[in-house]
Amino acid sequence: MLLELEHKGVEAIKSSLFDIELSEKQIQILSFLRELQLNFYSFVANDLNMVLLCEELKIAARTKSLGCHLAKILNQLQVKKLNCREEEAMQIRLDATHKVIQENLNESHTRKMVSNIIQERSKLDRNTDDISEIKEVYQNTKQNLNKLLIKELKPRQLKSLKKIMEQKLIEIERQLENSTMGN
Repeated sequence: MLLELEHKGVEAIKSSLFDIELSEKQIQILSFLRELQLNFYSFVANDLNMVLLCEELKIAARTKSLGCHLAKILNQLQVKKLNCREEEAMQIRLDATHKVIQENLNESHTRKMVSNIIQERSKLDRNTDDISEIKEVYQNTKQNLNKLLIKELKPRQLKSLKKIMEQKLIEIERQLENSTMGN
């Protein structure tokens, strides 16, 4: 629809926009853009998206030599994708922005850098999750073994438990040997 409206006059645009139930403010903005002879589609795709940038990226795009297209790429470094607090995400964006400006990175290199940062952060999260899960399983197993009432188990259960325990003891022995050899 925006492409169709580009070629109409200001009054025709106002009436079309009113028909699709846009607010008066929205109609004023689009009418103003038409008066300036701006391409609606281009404005929405490029300029309007700049409103969504983080504040530090807006500042960098206005005051430093950071292109808007690069700022949009850097804006992908958000809390959700980085899986961190806002303060940390902001620092990551600032560091990345500094690198883009200092090294004069082009769009392709900036995309690759942002992608690598996001991938590295997701690897760190997985490792942290794995370690936490291992610790939790260890604690639960230890507690459950201490609570286990051996006298209450049937012979079949005892044999099964013994087999599992023997296998785990062999693994423990190997791990202890490997760790003492490494030290």
